[in-house]
Amino acid sequence: MKTQLTASESAKLIELGVSPERASMCLLNLDYDGEVIPCEDVWEENGRLLANVNDEVIDVDRKIVTKDSDFDHSYANDNPIFTLGDILDILPKEVKRSNYNSYTFSIVADNHYWNVEYRYWRGDYAENDTLALFESEELIDALYSLLLWCLEKGYVK
Repeated sequence: MKTQLTASESAKLIELGVSPERASMCLLNLDYDGEVIPCEDVWEENGRLLANVNDEVIDVDRKIVTKDSDFDHSYANDNPIFTLGDILDILPKEVKRSNYNSYTFSIVADNHYWNVEYRYWRGDYAENDTLALFESEELIDALYSLLLWCLEKGYVK
């Protein structure tokens, strides 16, 4: 089961207004001694990540670590990585539309898929009203799609 977004998915959340500080993990670029290399000093060439360290071009190693681990924390928000728990924390548990009822967040496992949605529950399933529904084989992918929708609609503060 996937529990982390990719660097590009995490960057998309930040582009849409999520604070990088809400991510509990980060992607570090490391040299051969395990020292952090600033993002601006790393480039990609022919599918390899490279950096100039002490006038020598070296291969860069990447490692995802939790923000509470032992590293130079000045790099913590350079490449944030959001986790399943982070997304659940960011998503509103309820969405209220003006002049409408509140729609409740729910997660349902359905065969080999996860359904995440905002739904107004009226009692009789046939009368329920779904505001948003996303489905994926991976829970984090469905949650990511729902969070993108919430950000685009302005439901996330």
